[in-house]
Amino acid sequence: MADQRPGIEPEFFDVFHDLLRWGGCEVRRGYGGWVPEVYDLMEGDFEDDIPLVLELAEETGGPVLDLGCGTGRLTIPLLREGLEVFALDSDARMLEILDEKASLLPPCDHKRLTLLQQDMRDCRTPRPAALAVCSTNTFLYLGSLDDQRKALRSIYNCLMPGGVLWLDVFVPKPNPSADEPYLTSHLDPATGTLLLYGAQTREDHFTERSLVNAFTMLLPRQGSPQVFLQSWTYAWLHPNELRLLLEDSGFRLRTLLGDYDGGEADEASVQMIAIAERRS
Repeated sequence: MADQRPGIEPEFFDVFHDLLRWGGCEVRRGYGGWVPEVYDLMEGDFEDDIPLVLELAEETGGPVLDLGCGTGRLTIPLLREGLEVFALDSDARMLEILDEKASLLPPCDHKRLTLLQQDMRDCRTPRPAALAVCSTNTFLYLGSLDDQRKALRSIYNCLMPGGVLWLDVFVPKPNPSADEPYLTSHLDPATGTLLLYGAQTREDHFTERSLVNAFTMLLPRQGSPQVFLQSWTYAWLHPNELRLLLEDSGFRLRTLLGDYDGGEADEASVQMIAIAERRS
């Protein structure tokens, strides 16, 4: 019998559903379904956007609101640069790991960190931020245009007049191999734990969404393996849709970049970075 729970799609990725029927898994949904304990193994070494984000943060002067901060991929470099950071994530464990990392910084850096366990569709900051950063497709995990609009209006209220938003999402393009299963592995040299990650995407070009089913297995040298099932939806945004969404939410688009070197977006771009200002 097909699983009828919300967020579980029974029509593709047999491995996912065999594991679901097996029952020994933790099921995670929404915001990419990231597993905090393996987030750094899978995403922590990505640094391409950091120079531009730091440059923008130094220009605005902070505080910086790091939306979907995870375990601190951007927050830690921002703190090291002497900036005050409001680190927002809906996952309490992500924030715990971030705080553990920040505690290793000099006390003067750590004290500039404020942790916010919140949903970006309804976020609040201790005081207005000068810059909000929503990086590496995090915004698309909201899963619908309505939720994206709610998030932008919430972010607007967290920024000071003239405050700046960095919004970084991929450019939707036809991908003939999108439906093919993806499998990767990573051996952590520090712990000896083997990470296995598998995913399959189903694209719906009519609704402009991608539904993803995935699994993460952690196989330690000693102890019991852990298995996580993840299910989420990407809601795509084309360049003109992004412009209109920003304008409708009270922002003025300053520039639309097509790469992390600062080049303008064009038809060849695979990523678009919107830098927008809050209108007063």
